Amino acid sequence: MDQNKFLKYIFERIKREDYRGIHLSQHNRLPFDKVLEILKTINNIAGISKFKIHIGDWKGKKQKGCEIYYKIVEALKKKIEQSTVNSLKKNIFPDLDTMGFLNRYNSQGNLISQNKRETIDSVSLTKFALDFINEVKPRKQYKMC
Repeated sequence: MDQNKFLKYIFERIKREDYRGIHLSQHNRLPFDKVLEILKTINNIAGISKFKIHIGDWKGKKQKGCEIYYKIVEALKKKIEQSTVNSLKKNIFPDLDTMGFLNRYNSQGNLISQNKRETIDSVSLTKFALDFINEVKPRKQYKMC
């Protein structure tokens, strides 16, 4: 393929609506220990209660009703040195949902299926997440993932 055809292909591909596809989640690698720490942190602050998350992109202003979410973000910044209002809900929460550790809900309180794109209003840990956190044998935890 000559250089002009290649450049044309790249430019056309980037312009496409589906350019980003699912590659972001493919590059988001959460080590086992980090997943466990995230789940423990959420559990320590929220338990299995449903809590509201920040809606929209972070613009430096906290939203009313999301206090638990902001506590979790701050705790994770200290514990794993990686967490922002946006990264937690956009990168980590979808992965935890896919793994079966997190339930995500719309503004009516209805559970959102993993395959559906919808605005997420709140989240909660699943029973499976609690079982994972409470399992004392790492070997069994690894098998659960």
